[in-house]
Amino acid sequence: MSSSLNRVAECFEAYLDGKPVAFRAVLHHPCQITNMKRGSRIVVLPDYQGIGIGYALQTYIAQYYAKRGYVFHTVTSAKNFIYKLNKSKDWKLLYWGTQSTDEGKHHKTVRDRKVATFEYVGEGHARKKYPN
Repeated sequence: MSSSLNRVAECFEAYLDGKPVAFRAVLHHPCQITNMKRGSRIVVLPDYQGIGIGYALQTYIAQYYAKRGYVFHTVTSAKNFIYKLNKSKDWKLLYWGTQSTDEGKHHKTVRDRKVATFEYVGEGHARKKYPN
C-alpha cells in the first residue's frame, strides 16, 4: 500500500462536528461486470475507530452507487470490519480466504493475509439474484 491514490478515484469524507474523521476512495472495477464500483481505501482517524463511522460511510457510499445502478464491492483484511459487514443484512460475503501478493517495488509485500470480499445487497442494490 502507498499513500498515493489512483487519479480517477472518487473520494468521500465523513465529518463529525465539522471535523473530517474518515475518508473513502472508490474506483470503477475493470471486470466483466461493467457497472461495478469497489472501495479502494478507507481511513478512519484513530480516535474515531471502532464506533461505526467507517461502516456508516461505507454503507452510505454503497447506497449512493446502488441508486445509480452500480454493484458495489469492498475487500478488507480488518477483522472488526469483516465482523461488522458479515453481521449486516446489507452486505453479502462473497469470498473469505488468504491473499498472497507482491505488489511491486513501491508497495508492501503481503503474504498469507486473510481477506474478505463483500457486495452491497441493501436498499437499491443492482443485482437481484445470486448464483448458489
